[in-house]
Amino acid sequence: MEINTLLDMRHELLEQFVNELNENLTPAGIIEVTTEDEPEAVEFMLDELANSSDEVRGYVYFDLPQTPEDEVQHLICMFSLSEDLKTETLPALYEAVCHINFALPFGGFAVDMNNRFLSYKLCAPLSMEMSREALYDEICILAGNASEVVSSFHNVLMKVIDGDWDIEKVVEYLGG
Repeated sequence: MEINTLLDMRHELLEQFVNELNENLTPAGIIEVTTEDEPEAVEFMLDELANSSDEVRGYVYFDLPQTPEDEVQHLICMFSLSEDLKTETLPALYEAVCHINFALPFGGFAVDMNNRFLSYKLCAPLSMEMSREALYDEICILAGNASEVVSSFHNVLMKVIDGDWDIEKVVEYLGG
């Protein structure tokens, strides 16, 4: 498939996803692309945590295609959970993330290399030959699965960041 045709189709699918989110009263929109080397993305608020003191934002996007001959495309859902990490609780947060990631069936939590923010990321490799309908279904499935994981562990990770939970509490929460 020609790259421009692929990008146009992806744009339409992301617009459809934004419209569905907005119809369900979830604030969402497409982020303006400022350079050619960044993908177009949908930004949305995580509904389940709307009353939380932290704004949890989700992003859904396709990785940029490399060549017209690519056979696989990558659909990515990423959440920014906290941009207020505390130096004194970083060691406990690192350990908590390791234990939680081991327990997860897919995706993973991470702290960026500058210790500024906590995120969750889930990526799905998809065939370039998928139909529009199948691709849209995958967007909804990926965002739904990632949202469930983030909702399940957000409070635990915030308690670790705030210093309210130590690693023993995290392990206990995980059933260990």
